[in-house]
Amino acid sequence: MITVTFDSNVWEKIVDEDKRSENAVYQYIYNKINNGTIKPFFFEGLVTMENIKKIDRKLFFGNFKASIQFQVDDESPHVIEGTAAPELSEYLRKTIPKALDMGFKFIHTPRIGAHSLNIAEQYKASDDKYLLSERLKRTSDCIRFIESLGAGKANIHNKLDEDNIKGIVHQTKQDKSLNNKNYAKGMVLPNGLMVMQ
Repeated sequence: MITVTFDSNVWEKIVDEDKRSENAVYQYIYNKINNGTIKPFFFEGLVTMENIKKIDRKLFFGNFKASIQFQVDDESPHVIEGTAAPELSEYLRKTIPKALDMGFKFIHTPRIGAHSLNIAEQYKASDDKYLLSERLKRTSDCIRFIESLGAGKANIHNKLDEDNIKGIVHQTKQDKSLNNKNYAKGMVLPNGLMVMQ
């Protein structure tokens, strides 16, 4: 068995029967998943980040507030709710359950302040293989590599008209140089992979 993490431009074509019928390769991958040859995963950003319409991304990130939770000794945790995760599109509400039924699991990408999914453990990729510290390091290395290709947060920092020392939320809120379309383009690689903020 091999494990594969699918990007949105592929997993939807495997899971959606109408899209799957358009190309034999998607039916082939679908069959490999169903017979256990491929163990499928997708990244939670397809729900928490990619689901924000491009025209809305600048406004969303400019007004983003992280949720904060803290706890003292055995007291109940204190929670300050931040910006709610974006609503799922009708298409994703219909298609994600089909993917989960096929065995897809969500991979959490740990990044401080970013949204995470509140879903049942059975739909999450297991953390058994690596400690959280190792996963954080690997995630950071991956993000930095993507940014080195000229995409994501580093690209946005360089295009915004505020000082790079300030945080991305503040820069986005104050920016007057990028329109919504150019801001959205700066967050996405050419192949459609969303870079987590």
